[in-house]
Amino acid sequence: MAKEGELDLEPATPTTQVNSGHVLVPMHADNWSLALASGYLGGGALKADHAADFQSHAGADVWGFAGAVPDWALVEGEDGPRVVLRFASEGFVERQDSSAQSRPGPVRVTRVEEACFESREALDNFMASYTLFPDVPTDVVPAAAAGYPRVPVGRPETLGPPASPIVAERRRELDFYAGWAAALLELLEAGEFHQEVVRSLEQGATTPSELAEHSLRAFEPAASALDVAVWKATIEGIRRRYGTRGFDREEFLDEIGDAVVSLGGDAAAWVNGCRQVFSGERDVPNLDDTAHVGRRAALALMLAHEPAALSQLEDALGAGPRVRALVVQAAYAFGGFSRLDAIHKRPSARLDAVLSVAEALAGGRPVSVSTQSLATNADLSRREAIVVDGTAAFSRTVEAAAHLLMLKARAQEAGFNVRVDEELGRLCILGRRPKGPVIFVEHNDCSTPDQPVVNLVLDLAKVGVRPTTTGLKSYLELAWKHSVAVGLRSSGGVETVCAFASISLATLDRDEFRFYVERLLAISEVVEGNKKPRRTAKKPAGA
Repeated sequence: MAKEGELDLEPATPTTQVNSGHVLVPMHADNWSLALASGYLGGGALKADHAADFQSHAGADVWGFAGAVPDWALVEGEDGPRVVLRFASEGFVERQDSSAQSRPGPVRVTRVEEACFESREALDNFMASYTLFPDVPTDVVPAAAAGYPRVPVGRPETLGPPASPIVAERRRELDFYAGWAAALLELLEAGEFHQEVVRSLEQGATTPSELAEHSLRAFEPAASALDVAVWKATIEGIRRRYGTRGFDREEFLDEIGDAVVSLGGDAAAWVNGCRQVFSGERDVPNLDDTAHVGRRAALALMLAHEPAALSQLEDALGAGPRVRALVVQAAYAFGGFSRLDAIHKRPSARLDAVLSVAEALAGGRPVSVSTQSLATNADLSRREAIVVDGTAAFSRTVEAAAHLLMLKARAQEAGFNVRVDEELGRLCILGRRPKGPVIFVEHNDCSTPDQPVVNLVLDLAKVGVRPTTTGLKSYLELAWKHSVAVGLRSSGGVETVCAFASISLATLDRDEFRFYVERLLAISEVVEGNKKPRRTAKKPAGA
């Protein structure tokens, strides 16, 4: 028997049963690899080389069994190895025609708790075969060679119609938007254009055309009407050609020209210039970010529209960073998420974040993106988590910001020491006396690169189970007297009263810094002075 926390790699016996809170979903191993690449199960086949198996009867649904899998379901369809996926039963409903259960698709592969192979050899063969495919993240779902529970039941004469008919366009739409989302997360991970990505996602777009406009205006707020029209027509053309291998540039350009012809001579001149580039009559024009970003991104995309060709943007075409950022979004969406390298699909938290953004984009919903500070390093660089719709997707390391280096310099000028608490991973300011109060420097959510803001935070006291109004009122009066703020915050289930000051670092000088630090230190002294000493019982005389 396997020890706790270890995988049991012994094949299960045919009589093995699983917890009734789980559903077992059998499918062809080749189809499982395609699901890993695309991020979804069900919803219909995304690619023509899908193998026929038990799931082929499910339409857009995902079909499974509670307890054990009938033998016939494991050989239904084409020959080849099978994998049985273990799901929590939540979301599955019993079908009336057999013991199978169904769940509307498509379903994220990250909902799979375990992929069970019949034997160690079957698992090793799967890994050896599909780890070589650059687009298949074989490690995002736990796999086991523990076998799967089977029962010798004959195949029913009819399986009944699927609850949800196949709607192939829905799967294609999700694959398109997931490619777009993967590009945005790539930009976030690199620390590039954080604010631009956040702006592009905070507005719900109901069509690819709206998404194109939001994206362009996020990266180029002053974009002209012609640039917006060109980029919108470009993204509409990419969406129509989703998943294909290349396209005819002249035909693509003609479609864009038809969409912008009403905008006058500048539109016609741009179309003619692009045509001359394609024919070799003129060199590729300047594609930097100084002007006409929408038009330049459209031309760059027509020249390098496959993800594998994006390295040409800077090396051969001299594209600016903003032009490249727009082209990457469109190119990843054009090819589809299922064709992207597995680096965009692992770990599972990142894959979940990509699919969350894709589903929001497809549904016209805004997406919330924020950062959560994890730790500050001794060189003032910091590690932070990227949080997508409330869930941490991945972490990134951000170089020391200029405003933090300036803050450290101002503190030293004012006679204070700034250091990183290695145990907590937090930047702090120390008072002038040993073992004095510690003021923590924390990121303010209102901060922007142009207007950096930090909070100077002093923890005052933990809040008891029954906080008194009088006690909280005393902290409010103290904060008012010393020109700082006071608030309650919760961390790890513990509530703490904090005094804090939010300061802008864009114009921070030594005297302003000293004022707020000394006000917080003064509050600390008052609070410490108000703490009553612990009473001890007097010993009787002669004891």
